[in-house]
Amino acid sequence: MKAMTQYRIFPEKVEPYPYNTTVGKSARSTAWENAKDEEVHFEKVFFLGLLLFVLFDWFILRSLLDSSYFQHLDDHIGENGALLVGAIVFLGIVVVPFVSARYILVLLKFREYYRVELYLRSNKYKLKMVQEETQRREAEAEHVAHELTSRAVDILESSMALESSCWTSFQEASQALQQAQYEYDDRAFAPFWDAIEEAIYHLASFNDAVLQLPQKHQEYYLILQGRKHTFPPFPITPESLPNPSPIINELYNLVRQGQKDFQFALIWEQIKTREVLIAGFTTLADAIKGIGATVNDSMNNMMRGLFSS
Repeated sequence: MKAMTQYRIFPEKVEPYPYNTTVGKSARSTAWENAKDEEVHFEKVFFLGLLLFVLFDWFILRSLLDSSYFQHLDDHIGENGALLVGAIVFLGIVVVPFVSARYILVLLKFREYYRVELYLRSNKYKLKMVQEETQRREAEAEHVAHELTSRAVDILESSMALESSCWTSFQEASQALQQAQYEYDDRAFAPFWDAIEEAIYHLASFNDAVLQLPQKHQEYYLILQGRKHTFPPFPITPESLPNPSPIINELYNLVRQGQKDFQFALIWEQIKTREVLIAGFTTLADAIKGIGATVNDSMNNMMRGLFSS
């Protein structure tokens, strides 16, 4: 198994802010190019139109000068003055409106550019705030992932500690029963029952550890559910734990031997009502009677819990 520091839960992906700065810059660039193109087009049309209207003006003015109105005007200000007045009238009526219209169109194009520019600048502060919010959410996701990683590592470590505790309790219970068998063979009445009681305590410790494993298993997979991670499957399986059935059978066989022997039975009658600090039991007799069924039930529940996912 890898070192615990190599396991991690990756933070959830935070969706970025939908504002596309590339699109905004593209719109600004397009508006500027359109305005510049319109300006160049305006210059070409202006000079071409001015040339055409000057030629047109020449023929129109010549016709007007032949009229009685301009002939009368010519008597007062001279021929050159009449030409000047005609040109001014023509520019005021035709050329000036035409040029003004084209210039207004250019201004409208540049206004579009500045409208886009103003829009981008007005949204700059909003964009900054949303980017900061995105960064905050990313930092929060990283923090949550770190916390969940720590919890998952703690569960792994505590689960393996429970597995080790199961084996330790199993071995100590086995040793206590061996000691009980030795005391029985040596006809040591009280030490025999003390060894029996010690074995029951170790079996109770074994049972306490087994009871916690299904909960650890459930919490472990709830943390990892739907998340990208590098954690292994839950490492504790029924096959990795010792089978307590032989120990329980040996316990009951030794107790039966002691109860059948008159001298051991006398001691038993004196101590069977002694209070014990074993969860679920009040006396030594209750503990001996129920420890086997309790451990077997815990093992069955543990197996169902570990195979449930």
